[in-house]
Amino acid sequence: MSRRADATSLLFIALFSLLFACSSGGYAGEAVDSGTAADAADTAVDASTLSPPDMAKPERLVVPRYRSGSTVLAQPVFYDRELSVRCQPQPTTSGLRCLPVAQCNVFTDKSCLTLAMYVKDCEKPTYCVWEVQQPDCRTSEYKVSVVTRLTQTEYFVRTDTGCVPKPIASGYALHVAAAELSPAMFASVVEEL
Repeated sequence: MSRRADATSLLFIALFSLLFACSSGGYAGEAVDSGTAADAADTAVDASTLSPPDMAKPERLVVPRYRSGSTVLAQPVFYDRELSVRCQPQPTTSGLRCLPVAQCNVFTDKSCLTLAMYVKDCEKPTYCVWEVQQPDCRTSEYKVSVVTRLTQTEYFVRTDTGCVPKPIASGYALHVAAAELSPAMFASVVEEL
């Protein structure tokens, strides 16, 4: 088989895959909350009751598409239909997984030990993700927790001078990282370069 035929075959496969992904379930690239995810602000999620979703469904992850004029843009953020969250590939102890796009970026305590998320009141996060840098300082792995809304009036950020308190502004809320989840419950992905 010639190189031209190989390239044509690859192009055909890519177009067919794109057509299949876009027609499967009528998804047109827009993420829609199904309303099935637990609302962390109203209900604490018991991590022991969460079970891994069905990994066999080929349409579980879809790629949101965006337009800029006549150009269609793609980015490495997916939508997980099983969990109703946007996700992106991250290394974990269970290999490369599509983890929720929701970073634990602040702390609940003056020692900066308990991770949390500082988000707008209208956001109802279910998960938060944080990075754990490995001893070699070149690699990281990511971990995920369910979150629960707190009612305290301040949060803390880590700076060069220590752990600094910040007031929670009107219209914002603090969600603490609760039970850590197994990365195996998130979709497995393979990076092909």
